[in-house]
Amino acid sequence: MKAYSIDIEFMWGFQARVAGLGKSPPSFLFPPPTTLLGALAASYGRRARRGESEGARLMQELSRYILVLSFRPINAIPLTFMDVGRVIAPGARGGVNYPTAKDVFVYKSFDAPARGSTIMGSIDEEPPRIRYVLVVEDDAPLAQEDLWSIRRLGSKESLVSVVRAEETPVSELGGSVREGRLTLYATPEVEGLRVERHDPVARELYVSPYRLDGSPSAAYVQGAGILPYLVPMRLEHAEGCLEVSGTLSGYSFYEVEDPERGRNVVVGVAR
Repeated sequence: MKAYSIDIEFMWGFQARVAGLGKSPPSFLFPPPTTLLGALAASYGRRARRGESEGARLMQELSRYILVLSFRPINAIPLTFMDVGRVIAPGARGGVNYPTAKDVFVYKSFDAPARGSTIMGSIDEEPPRIRYVLVVEDDAPLAQEDLWSIRRLGSKESLVSVVRAEETPVSELGGSVREGRLTLYATPEVEGLRVERHDPVARELYVSPYRLDGSPSAAYVQGAGILPYLVPMRLEHAEGCLEVSGTLSGYSFYEVEDPERGRNVVVGVAR
């Protein structure tokens, strides 16, 4: 297996909206793991000359090789908000396209839904960054250049820049850890896992990025493969962390090297 550590810098924030909540969905606090998987699929697809129409299929293919996909905010504080945007709803009425420039009551085709976005603030003087850790099987088709080629996380406005992407040491600890081990990375709440929280820690619901069977948005709406994640936060005067232990079924503990914080335990899918 191979492990990569990727630092991603945000221009302003991102839009990764919760699926299935009507026309006014909120945005997640952090880009879900499947959002990074989608960005990797787009990068790999460009290199492999596979079009955007194969995006969901590429995500499913790549998810089969992923053992760990987690993240931690380095200096980023999320702030979610809803902005109201006026949109036009084109359609057909009696076989005639509507609206057109000749329609007097064209304003009736406008709507003003509220849509969620997340601003990434910084706790220091550097641009806001999130560090991802990715552990894959040796035969995974991903290359390091695919990591460097990530352009956005979320909607087309959610531009990002990869500022570091390098291999990092990793070791598999198996499905059992008796004593609590420290992690600063987002951790799924799965059966058999014991977690001691040291706040500040956020909690979000994400689609599992492992062994996808379909579109993540459809899975979220159907409630399939949803995992609660605990995300240690870093504030100006406080940093959250987790101590994890237990005996897992279907998942394993891995130990990865963080450039600044040394060894961290992360929870990923078992082989």
